Amino acid sequence: MSAYPRPFDPADFRVIPAMTAPESKEVAKELSAKAPMYARSALRVPGKPDAYITKLWIQDPRGTRPSSQSFQNKDPGSNAAIDAANHFNFIPGLDAVEVRWTVVKPNLLVRALFEVWAFGIPGAPIWSKEVRAPAAQQLIGGEDGSGSGSLPWSDVTIAGDAARFPDGVPNVASAPYQMRLTVESAGGMITTAWTYFDVLIHSIELRWGGQALVPPGDIQDVLPDYRPLTARDERDLVNGLYTGAAIDPTVEVEIALRSTNAAYVHLQEWYTWRDLAFLRYKARWGAGPRIPIVAKIALKDIDGNAKETVAAKRALGPARFLWDWKDKTEAQRRGDLAACTAQALTFVIAGLKYKENAASDPPDCLNAHEERGGKRGGASRVLPTYNNAANFPFTVAPGATRTWASISDAATAGPYKGQTGIVFQPSRMALDSYQLRVFLASGGHMATLDAAGTMQNLILTHPGLPTAETGMVNILRRVDARYVRKSNDTPAMDLIAITNEYALGGIKIIWTNQYWGEAQYKQLLANAMAPDNAGESNAHARGSIYQKNARGRRLGLTTWTTNTLTGTVPSVVRAKLGGFDQWFGCPAGQVMPSASTAQFTLPGRDLVEEPFISAVVKEYIEKDRKINSQKRVWGKFKARNAGTADDRLRVRFYNEILSDDQRTKIEPEIRRRIAAAGWLGWNLPRDSPAEWAEMNYSYRISKLVYLSDEMHVRKVLADAFEGVTFFHYQHFFDTLKADGTSYARQCSIGGVAAISMISDLGLSGAFTVWDHPTFPQRQTLARQVCVNRGTRPSGPDGHTGGSHGDCTFKDGISTAVHEFGHFLHLPHATPTGGDLEAAMHDQGDLKCIMNYDFDALRLCGGCLLRLRGWGFFKRGPIEGFSNTTPNLVGAPPPPCPDDRVEAELTNFYTQWA
Repeated sequence: MSAYPRPFDPADFRVIPAMTAPESKEVAKELSAKAPMYARSALRVPGKPDAYITKLWIQDPRGTRPSSQSFQNKDPGSNAAIDAANHFNFIPGLDAVEVRWTVVKPNLLVRALFEVWAFGIPGAPIWSKEVRAPAAQQLIGGEDGSGSGSLPWSDVTIAGDAARFPDGVPNVASAPYQMRLTVESAGGMITTAWTYFDVLIHSIELRWGGQALVPPGDIQDVLPDYRPLTARDERDLVNGLYTGAAIDPTVEVEIALRSTNAAYVHLQEWYTWRDLAFLRYKARWGAGPRIPIVAKIALKDIDGNAKETVAAKRALGPARFLWDWKDKTEAQRRGDLAACTAQALTFVIAGLKYKENAASDPPDCLNAHEERGGKRGGASRVLPTYNNAANFPFTVAPGATRTWASISDAATAGPYKGQTGIVFQPSRMALDSYQLRVFLASGGHMATLDAAGTMQNLILTHPGLPTAETGMVNILRRVDARYVRKSNDTPAMDLIAITNEYALGGIKIIWTNQYWGEAQYKQLLANAMAPDNAGESNAHARGSIYQKNARGRRLGLTTWTTNTLTGTVPSVVRAKLGGFDQWFGCPAGQVMPSASTAQFTLPGRDLVEEPFISAVVKEYIEKDRKINSQKRVWGKFKARNAGTADDRLRVRFYNEILSDDQRTKIEPEIRRRIAAAGWLGWNLPRDSPAEWAEMNYSYRISKLVYLSDEMHVRKVLADAFEGVTFFHYQHFFDTLKADGTSYARQCSIGGVAAISMISDLGLSGAFTVWDHPTFPQRQTLARQVCVNRGTRPSGPDGHTGGSHGDCTFKDGISTAVHEFGHFLHLPHATPTGGDLEAAMHDQGDLKCIMNYDFDALRLCGGCLLRLRGWGFFKRGPIEGFSNTTPNLVGAPPPPCPDDRVEAELTNFYTQWA
């Protein structure tokens, strides 16, 4: 038990000699030799009474406050026990105090010696004052010669020990203290009285330090391309924390690290053999942000009040402080993950327990291990050491036994005098947690503080010791995301559902709501529809996996193009797009009060087939016959429907007037002409407009997705938003009837995180989601009907997917969660991902939201750990985690089947790993 304040104890100081009796010839001889000439005759006078001290204490000059307790060696049996309740303290140089005493027969004094001894400095007093006769008789005797004198505290000035007493006053660093007054009588008697005093800390207040305290230079392991960004983000982070107010220990603190978050630099980097979720995050934040924390020290004055004045700071001295930290308990972590599926919770907790309770870590620490990319078990410190005032104004050293802790000294000069502090440099791993506590370690407490055990044990074994703590600090990955709709007419999606799902992996999404502007929408669509963009600058290069910019060249990357828009969208579809106002979703030339909720507006089946049917019917009616009864029937039919356009009327004539046999005769020609124009689906039932639209406008058939990609990446580039842009429409395309009303709202995909929709090394990117809130199966969480999509073709990783067949997809919100995951490097999962993609997930969880199954609605444990920033593969010092047993080591990445890609990415890893 090491209580505070430390009890006054004679054993803490050099032993006080017993009283020297006058009959001691040896002593008398020694005293005679030391005495001045005029006093030696007095020493030889037999039977002469002696001077001796009976009391010594410290008090305020008026004596209105309790004084210090006095002890003496002439009659030690009469000394009272040390009164723990009367622990006398004051602030030297601030509180007005004086030393007082009572000496019998002061006129017989030949010498008086004042001394102040400090705890832990046994070799010599830190201050002494010797006075010999006749001055001793005058000082000790007092103004009236009664032996009740006083010494002002201003006379107590400690010189010659600038390291321990830089301001020349007793301080906290070497407290407590013993003061002695030894008097020597002319008859040879030597007596001593003593008292104790302390310099105490009243309280410690922790505050976030400002930017001026951030050490110079770059964070270790941050790569050159990211250094300006990281320096900016670290500055913003520190400035955001700094308020000048005390840290509230009851409030948890979020340290959200802005993440490099927007998808891909290279087509294949998100597949199994690429662990860039880990490598990118390491490149951006390296050893973690440097966050200064300052401990403001208030001293306790003689009345028990807190003082932080300049004079009070002089009395702190080079006091030492131990900084400790702990993380959340397993129970707290389980509580934070309560919203996970049971399987994901089990997987994550198992991963957290990898190599737990190493000697170099706080007990029961479950932060990320260094072999996953964190700091637990490694040499990189959470509380780094400093011993250079040019880097940090406080000296910080590691603990000897409590190796995860650090020991700082209070500053004794400069702007931070009277304070101490550390740099808190947490791991970059999301959901690592830290609660910091500082303890006064001077006054003999260091030995018991710098010891093994929990933080709670330190608190229990050091009652009353000045200490302060932060709230629990939680590391998060910040993802800036903007939610862009065409207008407010598009019903808002539940962004909270997306936010909450990714929060389970430590992602903090900062949403910004925006809307398209009509002029920008129309202009970017027109640019994207232009037949040839080859002459554009690299700022608008389309079909590129990454931009061919200066950063790319430094990384040794070359432009590797995919399909461009040119020639990919069938001309028949391109022509039809121009017939509609794509902003309002109506036929060109019409005026609508609000923007469409679809991205594209296209003609429905009746509008597409109408000119073909009309032309063939017209030819059939006007065919040269001997008796053309069809002309007569047509004339009467037209007369009855005056005002209806001829094309539309001929379609009605075909459906309503012609017989089955007549229709059978002309149908082959209609079908031939429709097919020749590139349209599909003549054999579909007439009451299946959705299937017809799916067959002709799906992104696989029409390639509209490329047009969509280009249009949206152009907006990403134009707006220069650093983060993920989430474009939300109610439908991918809206098909219109001949009368201009909508009759089929379709999309063959729920959403897409297109690789081409990125820019600038993955700092910006986009994905689109189509929601279908009015679709009939919405209530059963069905995303859409998928019409015989068949076997998935061989992917770029060389695997073949399974057959989808007739299936249902997720609703719009779950699709948004899925697509958002791709921009954080989460690939597809089992069963809809390929073998190598699926290996990135918990192999025991078939319902990760990163697959296409309509009932796979939650992230698996493998995704949740990778979202934290954990390394997945065994590579160098990173052991990664197993996809079946996450507290075991993972497998190394399999070889890449494409040598060109492997060569580029090997160079990429060389510079980034």
